[in-house]
Amino acid sequence: MVTSKHRPKEAGTRSRSGTLASAGLPWPWAGLIALALGAQLALIWTHVPWGDELQATALARESHDLADWYWNFRYEGHAPLWHLLLKIPLAFTDDPTALKIVQSLAILCSAALIHLRAPFSPRVKFLLSLNYFLFFEYGVIARDYSLTIVFFFGAIAFRRQPLAWLFIALLPQGGLQSVMFAGICGLIVLREQGWRPGGVLLAACGGAVALIWMWPAADFESLNSLRLAEPFLSRILRAAYLTGTTLLPVEYDLGLTGWEAAREPLLILTAGVVGPIYAIRYIGQQNRFSGLLTALFVLANLCLSVAFYAIATRHFGLWIILAIGMGWTTQEKGETPRGLAPAWLLVLALSGLGAGLRQTTAPFSTTLQTSQALRENGGLTTLIIPAYALLGAEVNGILRIPTYDMAGECLQTFVRWRRPVFMPPPFKEFVAQRDMENAARRGLDAMKVVAAHAGGHALLFFDPQVGETISTLEDPALTFLRFIGKDSPYEQRRYLYRLDVPPDPKPAPIPTCAR
Repeated sequence: MVTSKHRPKEAGTRSRSGTLASAGLPWPWAGLIALALGAQLALIWTHVPWGDELQATALARESHDLADWYWNFRYEGHAPLWHLLLKIPLAFTDDPTALKIVQSLAILCSAALIHLRAPFSPRVKFLLSLNYFLFFEYGVIARDYSLTIVFFFGAIAFRRQPLAWLFIALLPQGGLQSVMFAGICGLIVLREQGWRPGGVLLAACGGAVALIWMWPAADFESLNSLRLAEPFLSRILRAAYLTGTTLLPVEYDLGLTGWEAAREPLLILTAGVVGPIYAIRYIGQQNRFSGLLTALFVLANLCLSVAFYAIATRHFGLWIILAIGMGWTTQEKGETPRGLAPAWLLVLALSGLGAGLRQTTAPFSTTLQTSQALRENGGLTTLIIPAYALLGAEVNGILRIPTYDMAGECLQTFVRWRRPVFMPPPFKEFVAQRDMENAARRGLDAMKVVAAHAGGHALLFFDPQVGETISTLEDPALTFLRFIGKDSPYEQRRYLYRLDVPPDPKPAPIPTCAR
């Protein structure tokens, strides 16, 4: 339990300088934070969503009753609250605008919690307002992580009040790692409030409901299982490397900040090993209980990535959010972080600023460019075949038309992650070039069959790895149309082709993807 000696001052009083003591923000710092928040909202409204963002809107748009919601989530691995929130603005606007509305509201809520309730000094709050993960990764890119941030900070902010249990019950709606967050918050709140049967029951019901929705279907085949075929040591090194990318920090494969240091494997790997150890030790010096919880979360992330599912940088980045929350619970009001923590906060803030500047000069996503190119080349009336299903989600979300799913052999209106795609995963270091070319040839032959059923024509669009491989194949049926996104991050570049084959005289109709 927290003693009165360590209990923060009550909200609502004013300091001698006239600022709210509950927020602790003198006007100069408040102005800088407001400027950062304004820049973040501007980025949200200029951001062009891509595959997994638009997958959420397409899924929400195609779900009309409880049965739809349940069956459509069989392969999704996410709880439905994010999609339910998107459903509201989708009733009167398009997919990108719906994402921006919900994301903006989530960001305003999380900013209010941090800047009005957290005990951090004004300088730290300003640095957090530009923190790469809070500002861009979970702030501009619209995913259900934004709900994780709101509910987690809500549980921390109200950890001494019954309201905390409602936030804990909602936390699992942010994803599997949010379930871990809920457990951590539950332990913190129990330590602060003592045993609360009603709160524990509410939190347990929230977790159970989320897990029911996230539990994979029996016939689900994860593409990540191909990664898990790597040697055990390689998987550990990859997990450590990805942890390191959260400390330098940046999505290493997208190069959002443009820092050359973020491309040095040995430096990143060292940061991935040393950084969490230092952070856990630092938090543990403030409060052993919080240090232990942080250590357990980092270890659970490592085990999850190595043994079950090869998680990405954005998943590992949640431990940064956890560290902020642990600091929230252990610091005195206005206390300045010590050791390397200030430097780390500064690096994270500079990276967030760098990501924002890059977004204004080189848009993160080429979705709108791709959609416009498809329109100009007859995409509204010609069958569209993407290299893999997630690329199709971009068309489903922007043009609101179906695309052909190579894995399901049907027309998709949103992605059903039933089985891996026809091409090997886009990890060149794991797949020999000859294997890539053979897979591309097999995939192209399968596309020709589909195009014949569709009247002899189809538009094909590929990510850079598939596009570069296809470009090495000489085939008279293929016509290169356009390369999209020259100045965009590598993974967002697109190749557009036209495929012309003799039509099937007795074509079979292409079915719509079933539940």
